[in-house]
Amino acid sequence: MCERYPREHPEGAFLYQQLNALNAPLSGQMALDRAELSAQARSSRMGVPTVDEIRKLKVPTLFLVGGEDLLAPPEIMRMISVLVQNSAYVEVPGSGHSTYFENAHAFNQHVGAFLAAHVGQEASK
Repeated sequence: MCERYPREHPEGAFLYQQLNALNAPLSGQMALDRAELSAQARSSRMGVPTVDEIRKLKVPTLFLVGGEDLLAPPEIMRMISVLVQNSAYVEVPGSGHSTYFENAHAFNQHVGAFLAAHVGQEASK
């Protein structure tokens, strides 16, 4: 979540933390602060597709990015989105990595519009 979310939505932040606590720790990463976690995620290649693999994607893809996401920064996601055929890029200001939680209305609106534009598209080809 973005840094200001807990200040602006303390009840939501508490709920998010409670839900997050149900997840098993990821090799000690939970102890890292935001900057360390972001740096570690950016430097890791594990599970990250190559540029050639990204360019081969043909399925409609929505890049729905929080404007304050530290794990998948908007500037990087925007660069990736231009490599994917038939993709859309949407940035939600004021959200971090959990846009679906931090701004559910915007998340639902953008996902709904994307699905409405693409559902049945393959069936008609």
